Amino acid sequence: MPKYVTIVAMIIYIEYLILVNMLINFLLLKLSLAVLRKKIRAMLLLFSSGIGTAAAVLLPFIHSFEIPYKLAVLVLMIVIVERKSIKSYFTIMLTFAALTFLTGGIIEGLSNILGGDRIIVYLIVGAAAAYLVVYAFVRLLTGKKTEKYVYKCVLYFGGVPHEFTGYYDTGNKLFGDTFVTVISMDTGEDIIAKYGLTTGSLNVITVGGESKISTFKADKMVINNGYKTYTFNEVTLAVARTVFEKYKLLLHRDTFGG
Repeated sequence: MPKYVTIVAMIIYIEYLILVNMLINFLLLKLSLAVLRKKIRAMLLLFSSGIGTAAAVLLPFIHSFEIPYKLAVLVLMIVIVERKSIKSYFTIMLTFAALTFLTGGIIEGLSNILGGDRIIVYLIVGAAAAYLVVYAFVRLLTGKKTEKYVYKCVLYFGGVPHEFTGYYDTGNKLFGDTFVTVISMDTGEDIIAKYGLTTGSLNVITVGGESKISTFKADKMVINNGYKTYTFNEVTLAVARTVFEKYKLLLHRDTFGG
């Protein structure tokens, strides 16, 4: 009696797998940096993800050195996004590796639940990654503009630090002996009274005409914009005529180099 063998064929489009692989790489890098509270430019993340995907495409042609090859690719991917210190580099690499194993375990578990149809799991994970990427770009293009330009600022008076939120105002062109940072009226008056600071004045021209506003000096101001820390000594602060609600400082347009 003849025996019949059923053959099930599946067509897999390589471009879809490449796209899913790149999106998963991007997601894992993004999650690794989020866990460590680090900020890296999206273009660097995309470039690093592309390197990982290109390496995955070439992997079937690597036979004798598969493990060293994977390690070398991992090193290259992390070097692209982190070049500040050896400690920071290894921290990101280990976090990325841990998240990769965790993701692999989730995919394996879902594959078993779905009867071993792993391609469906990849598509699900890829769709989730695509959603996160699209969401990030939508936030970048249409999100609240003020949030993009608000930074943590630390002012020092007599060696004592005071932390405030500062808004990077490209319309602030005030200059004294150097560029001038505007401080909320309530905050400025409190600091002047607390430390008995000497005040000066600065002529400003507004729609209502020319007037004078009070100024004083901070020993130092430290700002981190997410990528770099800036330190300024002998900072001139001008006291605003109003109270700021969302932030306490208006940073000068030249604060980060103009």
